Parts: sequence; structure tokens; C-alpha cells
Amino acid sequence: MELTTHRPNLQSNILLRLISFFALLFLARFAYTLTVNRNDFFSFSFSADNVQASADQESRLRSYYSSVFQDLIVDGFLSPDSKSLCIETRTGQDVVALKEIGVSDSVGIHGRSVDQPFHNDTFDFEFSDVSGLDRSAQPADFASEVSRTLKPGGFFVVHTAAKDEYSLHSLLDLFSSCKLILYRDIDGPSRSTPSVREVVLMKENGNRSVNGNPDSKCSVPRYKRELVRNAEPLIEKEPLKPWITFKRNIRNVKYLTSMVDISFKNRYVYIDVGARSYGSSIGSWFNKQYPKQNKTFDVYAIEAGKAFREEYRRRKKKRVTLLPYAAWVRNETLFFGISREPTRRRGEDEMGRGMGRVQAAQSSSGFVNGDSDKIEGFDFAVWLKSAVSERDFVVVKMDVEGAEFYLVPRLVETGAICLIDEMFVECHYSRWQRCCHGERSPKFQKTYAQCLDMFSALRESGVLDLKTGIIFAVMENHDEVGLNSLLGDYVCYDEQQINSRGIWFGDHPLEFSMPSLLLQLSLVSVITRLIYLALKPFGQPLIVSQILGGVVLGPSILGQNTAFLTNVFPKRGRYIVDTFSVFGFTLFIFLIGVKMDPGMVLRSGRKALAIGVLGFFIPYGLASFVAFLLERFLSLDNELSTVLPTIIMMQSMASFPVIACFLEELKILNSEIGRLASSSSIICDICHWTIISVQYAVKLAMSRSFKLSVGSFLSAALYVVVIVFGIRPAALWVIRHTPEGRPVKRRYIFAVLLAVMCFGLIGEVIGLSSLFASLVFGLVIPDGPPLGAALVEKLDSIVSVLLMPLFFTSIGLQMDVFAIEKLGNVGVIQLVVLVAFIGKILGTMLPPLCCRMPLRDAFSLGLIMNSKGIVELALLNEWKQSNVLNDEFYAVLMISVVLVTGVISPIVKVLYDPSKRYVAYKRRTILHLRQNEELRVLACVHGQENVRPIMTLVQVSGPTRENPVNLTVLHLVKLLGRASSLLIPHREREKPSLNPTLSERIFNSFKKLEQQSHGRLMLHCYKGISPYVTMHNDVCSLALEKRTILIIVPFHKHWVHGQRVETSYAFRHLNKNVLDKAPCSVGILIDRGSKKARYVIADPSSYRIVVLFLGGADDREALAYARRMSLHPSVMLTLIRFTAASSSNLSFGGTERSKMLDADILSDFKHNTLGCERVWYREEAVANGMDVVAITRSVLENNYNLVIVGRRHGDSSIMFQLGKWSQRGELGAIGEIVASSDFECGVSALVVQQQTRLWGLHDPEESTHLRKIDF
Repeated sequence: MELTTHRPNLQSNILLRLISFFALLFLARFAYTLTVNRNDFFSFSFSADNVQASADQESRLRSYYSSVFQDLIVDGFLSPDSKSLCIETRTGQDVVALKEIGVSDSVGIHGRSVDQPFHNDTFDFEFSDVSGLDRSAQPADFASEVSRTLKPGGFFVVHTAAKDEYSLHSLLDLFSSCKLILYRDIDGPSRSTPSVREVVLMKENGNRSVNGNPDSKCSVPRYKRELVRNAEPLIEKEPLKPWITFKRNIRNVKYLTSMVDISFKNRYVYIDVGARSYGSSIGSWFNKQYPKQNKTFDVYAIEAGKAFREEYRRRKKKRVTLLPYAAWVRNETLFFGISREPTRRRGEDEMGRGMGRVQAAQSSSGFVNGDSDKIEGFDFAVWLKSAVSERDFVVVKMDVEGAEFYLVPRLVETGAICLIDEMFVECHYSRWQRCCHGERSPKFQKTYAQCLDMFSALRESGVLDLKTGIIFAVMENHDEVGLNSLLGDYVCYDEQQINSRGIWFGDHPLEFSMPSLLLQLSLVSVITRLIYLALKPFGQPLIVSQILGGVVLGPSILGQNTAFLTNVFPKRGRYIVDTFSVFGFTLFIFLIGVKMDPGMVLRSGRKALAIGVLGFFIPYGLASFVAFLLERFLSLDNELSTVLPTIIMMQSMASFPVIACFLEELKILNSEIGRLASSSSIICDICHWTIISVQYAVKLAMSRSFKLSVGSFLSAALYVVVIVFGIRPAALWVIRHTPEGRPVKRRYIFAVLLAVMCFGLIGEVIGLSSLFASLVFGLVIPDGPPLGAALVEKLDSIVSVLLMPLFFTSIGLQMDVFAIEKLGNVGVIQLVVLVAFIGKILGTMLPPLCCRMPLRDAFSLGLIMNSKGIVELALLNEWKQSNVLNDEFYAVLMISVVLVTGVISPIVKVLYDPSKRYVAYKRRTILHLRQNEELRVLACVHGQENVRPIMTLVQVSGPTRENPVNLTVLHLVKLLGRASSLLIPHREREKPSLNPTLSERIFNSFKKLEQQSHGRLMLHCYKGISPYVTMHNDVCSLALEKRTILIIVPFHKHWVHGQRVETSYAFRHLNKNVLDKAPCSVGILIDRGSKKARYVIADPSSYRIVVLFLGGADDREALAYARRMSLHPSVMLTLIRFTAASSSNLSFGGTERSKMLDADILSDFKHNTLGCERVWYREEAVANGMDVVAITRSVLENNYNLVIVGRRHGDSSIMFQLGKWSQRGELGAIGEIVASSDFECGVSALVVQQQTRLWGLHDPEESTHLRKIDF
């Protein structure tokens, strides 16, 4: 925070950051040295002897296997004399079951399935359950070893979870020396696997021919014909708008891998014919959207363009192989004809944007109106037959600019088509042109009918169907975009479809970008706000309604209506929304960096450090252990096993931005728990990102590319150094050249935003995420005023109100609750989430409980640290986009985030109330102050206009050497440009500043007063930075800590030269909260700008005080304070008591006990001031409320400097008549009369409220506990 505290200079700051950065890098390198030889850095390795299955589970498994083997004995596949082998037995219960039923010669192996330690033809019977062949990473080697060790005539029984015919025939293809005897569905071994398929194979003497070498004819089995019949139908009528037709039918597309199991394939291959750049279809479509069933594919990119060779050379280590030739029907030189548009530059054509076609060299003269490049072609069909086998799973995508009419017949002719499992072909034909009615594009000579005939003939004849599960044809003119664009992350934009001309000209507005975007923004705002209003009574935070808004608009509810989803959120419109949302999230991360104070890490105490560390590692360890047990004793899906470590990492983290926003919404940001949660979350973030950094360093080092490792390290280091040494000094220069209280110049704001964009771009270029770049850039900007606050003020509204709701909606739109199909997976994920949730509560509660924090508060802190928000949602979105999470896992985790956050918020509101700790255990009032006890005063200051009246009030409070005033000055500052509140003591600089801050000027004034008091005043200075809505927490907590007797707060209005000046009404709200929750007496100081006495020490008779006494606890407290002031030699005190006129029926309020206390204090006052020339007492009889107003007016016209009144006076007829003056409530009836603008006197006023919160007492006024009245 900005304070007069001594802060390290610029060089020290830079050095500290560099040391921290390089220490983190060395830590990552050290971790890599320890773990580089490990296969999986985050796996937990436990010995099988250390973790045993429970006795009940062992018994159930034995019973299950016994039943299976007895059925096999009955069927004749197993006998007691069989020499038997159980493969990949994890618990050994299958071997035990074999021996129990009499098959004594039985053994089992685990981890040696692809390298069995046995001789050829050893066993009569071999068995593998669902944890064997199903989970093998090398199924072909697995099958080969089974065939080697199984005797001819022996039986191999395998259980698989896959039950489709395609996977069955793929399994049979692995066992070429075996024939199928039987397959059937039987009960599974556990609830997670309720049923399995049992396949029985018998080894033959010779090898069974799978299909031989593919020739020109392929037989088509029934199950493959059935798959083709289930494929999406072809569009028989030529569409006038192909792209609109395609978008309407995109939901009908069926992938082969979404219908069958491909686990029993030897290799997985994707061949992109006409690949262009890596991101054109490989990176954008195949890697992100094609369902690969968690298999790793070898990718072949066939692209003759020279411009792409360098890019693919760089990606050589990513299982991507470039074939720099053109796919053709034979090996020969070709010419690629490029049809260039007049406005298209040649450079664009070279990068693959030019449209053309290939022809043999002898026919190249046929190209017109274009250029031609010489390229080398090769026989694609012959190469395919040499590169893959029938045991491989092969996917082909073909986009060859018209050459498909040559290549597809060649594949059929040579039989190479039999090797392809799934094929995506883009058919190019001459379509109608938009510009010219009745004319077709001359780029391609084929017609739509010819494309349709080709695909129809292939489907009907069955020639293509042997290894082709789905034939998906997109028939289009390549004017706009290819198949890869539609299936990937690219969308066709028509430059004429931005703004609609209106329905009167025949336009459909929702087909245009601008009307579509406006509708989406309106729907997002309305739906989100309605949900928020509906959930607000239940204490739900805004983030829950924002997520649910996206869910309502998405495929889970409204998106079930295809017409709604197609028209309101079309693919093209979604990308606009996504672009806005990602840009908004980037700015949000930048603002989080600006608001964060890295110095909080150094200021964090041991408690916050312990909470942050334990709050991360305990849930991480517990959840990882549970995941290990689930993996060991349950048959989890491979995809679920892969994603569990990611889920555990997310559940263990506690992100500072999320915690800060959550605390601010709960209005406890500056409470004790709020500050502790903020500091602990930063420590937890450091633990999380340290592990992520180590993991990244390990992966980077394991790439075995020295150039890649060194280049990434040096570029990242240089990037950070440039920001620290370049941007940080520039930001400090801007702050130094911005006068305090003046706004930052617009050009500086523009320069910062421009730099954010530029450094984000540079980060993307060198391999760093733009989000990371924005965060680092924000961290070097000093938080708080003037620069940090100015950036937050300019950006916060548009980011939080417009862009971030789009981000939440974009995330919710991807959630489809109907994708949740496997309840077992849901149970496993929720169990891990629950264990991590409990672990974080335990890890968070342990340190506070050791420090004697109440159990209720410690539990509330644990719940707060479990809250989830924007960071977790961003991670889920990233994992969804990168296919780490499938639709089912994404939906389950999104539900978890909503439920956890939605449940935590109302529970914390019920459990934790910061004001409860402000209840004092003893009286803290001036009335009960012992005679020789110091007066402890807490004075709240907003600005310099509050300094003089408070100093004057302190001076006349009667400080002496024996009975001094202990003054604590609290400068209250609104939280601007920061994410965390602060309440810290002021420390003077070693050297006085030539340009002191506002806080320094305020504290220096009080320091001067302390020096002039000669020991009669003891001063303590504090600065509190917090939101106005919770600023009272700073006041009350500091008053409780300092055992304050009186809190002085300035009135929210003040007078300058007799004119009333309105200030922020947030001050009024602050004063009300202080009055309600203060642990001691409170005085509201109304300054009317009187110039009669600036300092009263020099003038022994210059300060006149009047007390208006109607009766009640507050009036007694006011009189006690005034009596203390009267001890000052320059104070002249007048006490005016209002009494009821004898002729009236008026009464003054209060209980009989209160009236008796009033009489006692008045009697003592008169007795002890008898004969004092500076003290006067008189009584005024009043007949009605107007008499009170008139007497008050006349009193205030008698040149008094200060009037002291009580705030509350109880219910009575006189107070009922004065009720119209007490509309605001914070000053009471008499206080409102004094502060009224109708009174043009220049008298300041102090409205006093006696302590109202005392432990164990409902009415502190009636307590005589520690009551001592001394005059």
C-alpha cells in the first residue's frame, strides 16, 4: 500500500524480483534432476504389498472368478488338468479361484503381458479380464504373446468392456492364429463394470488369413454395412447456400469413433491429404474435435506447398510427418494451377489461400487466367498400402481441389480403400455465384450431381465400405473455405453479412453478425439478471447466476431446440462471442495483476503461510491417495484415469482472484478472516504454480531438444527482465509526475493499454500465453492510486459488466447435462472432489485452531478457501478446448463448481459475522472511566478537512501528564486499484519526502500536536484501505485492539466559510455501521468551519462549550465528556437541562432506572462544580417540541464553539413531537436540529452515543457493572 513506511528503493525491488524469479527456475531445474527418469511426475507409487484389497472385496472377486471358470469347465473350455495362465492379474484372485475349483497348475503374471516369461506352446488355457487386453497399450504384442505361449488346440478367454461388432472383429484380427469359438455377454466383476463381453478363442495350427494383401476387391461384412446405413444421409438436392445447409446439418454428423470401440488396433494413423498449414485442419479440427478415445495418432501431412515445410519441420517431435508431395494416381511431375482473384496478393496464395487444382505436366497448358507451379506427385494408393496395415486404424481427410475424382477411383482400383476406416472427402464442384444471377463459378468443371453420384455409388456398391465406417462429403465451391475450416476452429465470413438491410429488403437479420451479436448480448444480460434476482434471496453470488445463464442458453435447456441454437447462437456468432469473452478475460487477468500486491507474500505471517501450504498439500495428498485406491481396486475408464490428476490439481488450488472476489461479495474483505484468507490464497497460489512450473520444466527437459529448452528459457527470462526493467520504471515515472489528487493523463492510460496488447502478442510469439503475459504485466504496475486506481476505474466497468458475463455465458454454452451418461464416472469424480473439499477444510482449519481461533471462524475460513470461481472456470474451458476433458467430465465438473460455490456462500453468511467479535466484555465509556485512567480515543480521518476540528477536540479533552489522552488516528482510504484491504501502522520515512502523500500530511499535523503537548498526548497513526461498505470493520477492530473508550467519526457533511459542502454518502453509511457495531462509545463530529479558535492553548479563555441535556444514557455520556473537558483551563462549560413545564402533560423518556441515573449524575455535577466560575448550570422548562427547538436556536446564537448532545433519548411525548427532525437516524432528534441548515450559526457539534454492545447484556444502560462516576 502507499504509506509513509520505508520502502526499498527501485534497485532493491528489481533485485528482489530477479532473485525470486531465478530461484523458482533453479527449483524447477532441481525438481527435474530428481524426476526426469520417472515416467509420470505426479503419479504416486505404492508397493502392491503395502496396499491390499479388503477381505470382502477379495471374497467377492474369488466368487466371481470361480463362477466364470466353472461355466467354462461346463462348456469344455477348461479342465482340472489344464495348465493355466492368468494375464495381467492385479489382485491374484483369479489364480486363487482356479486353484480352489481344482485347476491346480495355475499361475498369473502382471506387467509382462507383452513379454511373457514362458516358452512357446506352454499353456492349455489362458485368461485375461477387463484390466488386461482392454487396457494394454500394445494390443498387437499382447495378442502375439498369447498366440506364442498357447498350445495348439488351447483356449484363450478374454473379457472386454467393448460390445460392438466392430471392436469384436478388430480383436479377432489381432489373433491371426486363433479362431472364434464363442462370444457372449456376462455379468461384470463390480458395480463400475456391470457387464462384460466374454470371447473364447482356440489356437489353430496355422495362421488364419485376415484378408490378405488388399487387392482391387473387398468383401463387405454385414456389421460394416450396418455402420454405413447409420451414417448421416447425403443431401440429394443441390443447396443454394451450401454453408447454411451444412451448418443446419452439422449436428447430424456421426464419427465412427463415437459409435464403436477402437481399442484393439495395432496403430492409429491420421492422413491429411492437402493439409496446408498445421493449424488448418490438423491442429484446429483433428486434434481438438475428432473423438480419439484417448489414443495417440501418428499424423501424416501430405502437402506440396513449399511455404509449409519449415513449420512441419519444427513439429517433427509431435508425431507429425510431412510428405512434401502432391497425392496423385502415379509418380510424376505435376503443375498446380492457381486461380488468383484480382485483389489477392501472391503471398496469400503461397500460404495456401489461393485456390487451384493439379494436372499432369503434359496437360498443364489447360490452365488459364492463373499461375502454375511445378510440383512432384506420388501414387497415393501405393504409398498407403506400404505405410499402414489392416490392423491399423486409419482416418483420411482429403481436400485436393478437384483431384478427388482421380484419387478415389484409384483407391478403389488398387484395393487401398480397404485399409481406410474413416474417410472425410471434400468434393469440389461448380456452384452458383452470389454476384451474378444464373452464373456458376468457372473454377471447377464437376457438377453437384457428379459429386453425389460418386458418393452414392461408393456407399451402395460397398466397395468403399470394407474399412470405411463413415463417408462424409462436403460439396462446395472453394471460394470461401474448406472442410477443415468447418470442422475446425475457422468460420466462413461473408463481408456483406455484417449489417442487415432489414426485413423489408428480404434479409434475415439473424444471419448477419451485428444483429446476432446484439441479440446475444441482450439475452445474456436479461437471463443472467433474472436468475440473479431469483437466487439473491438464497444468498447466491453473482458468478452462480452468470454460469447458469450460459447453461440456460446452452444445449442443456434452450439449446435443445435446434432452431433456437442455430438462429440465436450460430457457429459464426459463437466465435464472435468467444472472441469478446477471451479478450475480456485477458483484461480481467491484467486488472487482477494490477490489484495484486506482491508484497503481501512478505507480509504474510506464519499463520497465513501454514494455511496456504497445508491448504494445498493436504487436499492434494488425500485426493491423490483416494484416486490411487480407486484406480487400483476399480476398473476405471482410461479416459477417467487420465483426467483424475487434473481434477485433483484444480480442487487443491485456492486462487487469489477467486478468494478476493468472493470476500468482496460477502462484504468481509477487511475482516480478520478476510485478510487471512487473502494472504493464504496467495501462498496457496504460489504452491500451485510452483508445481505447474516444475511439471512444465520436466516436460520441456524431457523433450531432449537443447535448442527448444534453452530457447524457451532464455526468451521467457528476457521477457520478464524487459517488463521489470522497462515497464516498472516507466510506471513509477508516471506516478511521480502525477500530482496527488489529480487524475492520470489519458495518454498514459492509452500507453499502458497499448503495451498490454503488444506484450500479449510478444508472449504468444515466444510461446507464452497472452493471459500469463497480461498477469505479469499487471503485477509490475504499482497497485492503488494513482495509476493502478485509474486503470481499474477505466476498465473495471466494461470488463465486469459487459465482457465477463459473455465469458461466463460462453463457458455455460459448452455445458450439456445430457452428455452425462456414466453414473459410475460421476460418482468417482464427485468422490475425489468431496475428499479434496474435506482435505482443504482440514488443512485450512489446523493452523487457526492451533492459534486458538474459534472453531466456527476456522470452519468458515475453510469454506472460503474451498470457493471456486473464474480461474477454475477458465481452466475447465481450456481443458475442454484442448480435449483434456470430454463433454461428460466437463459437465460434471461445471456442476461441481456451481454447487460448491452456491452452497458455501449462504453457509458462510450464516456462520461468520465479523461484528460479533466487537462485543466488549467490560464497560468502555467515558462515564465509567476511572479518575486517573487515560482517555483512549480513536479519531477517524477521511481528508485534511477533518484534521483541524479533531485536533481542537483532542486539545480541549483535558489531557494532563497524570491523565493523558491516548490518541489513535486512523486515515480511512477507499479501496481503489487493489484487490486486498490493508490496515497497517504508519512508519516514518528515514528521510523526509519533498512531495509527502496525503496520509503523511495528516499524520505530520497530529505529530506536531503531540510534540507541543509535552507528554500529555500519546499518538498512534494507522492507515486503513478498504471498501466503504466494510470500512467499519477497520474502525471497530482497531478500537477493540486499542481498548478505545471513544471513537470520533466526522459527519458526512461539513461547512466551509459558512456554506454546507456535501460529501460522499458512503461516509454516512460508514457512520451508521460504526454506531451499530462499535465496542465503545461513539461521537459524530459536525464541523461548521468556525474560525474562532484554531488552537486554544495560547488563549486561556477562548473555548465555550454547551451541553443540551434531556436525559438518557447518551446524554449522561455527553455530560461526562463535557465534565472532563471543563478541567481544561481554557474551556467554559454551560449545562442546559430541559424539563417539562408544570402546565403541560409532557414527559421525558427512559425507564425509572434511567431517570434515577439522570438525577444522580446531575446532582454530582452540581455538587462538584459548585463555585467553579467556568461552569454554569441552568434549567429550561418546555411545554412542547417547538419550545425545545426555539431554546436550542437561542443557545446556539450565543457564540458557543461546541455543542455536545446525546443521540438517543428514549420514547416520550416530547420526543414524539421532535420525531420529524430525526428522519436520518444517525444524529438523533437534537443532533439533527443542531446540524440543520436552518440554523445559520457557526457552532460545531458533537453527537455522542454511549456503548451499546456489552457481552451478556441486552440493555447496557441498565447495568451497574463497573459503574463509577467521578466529578
